[in-house]
Amino acid sequence: MCVAVLQDVVSEEQFAGVHLVIAGGYDELVSENREYLGELRAVAAKLGLTSHVTFLCNVSAADKQSLLCTATCLVYTPDREHFGIVPVEAMHARCPVIAVNRYSVYLLSALPA
Repeated sequence: MCVAVLQDVVSEEQFAGVHLVIAGGYDELVSENREYLGELRAVAAKLGLTSHVTFLCNVSAADKQSLLCTATCLVYTPDREHFGIVPVEAMHARCPVIAVNRYSVYLLSALPA
């Protein structure tokens, strides 16, 4: 989890203000969704980061916009997606994007002011 790496490189005081929000579509009926969410929660707990991580399984369009407008950055990790609308939405909200550089997704940043 990227928060664990950050914890190792910033001061304890700085890390106190760090919070990771993992948000996205979630369908309880899809076993892969349930399993992956369970794995992510377990990793956060194992690393002692539960107070620094929030899981939002389903967000409304308004909540998504609010998250993007108030986030320090968006971390986008799918490495096999041919096109990701999420980075485009983040950039439209002037939210910097950190993404993997495989396939058609590269390191992106917010539009200039």
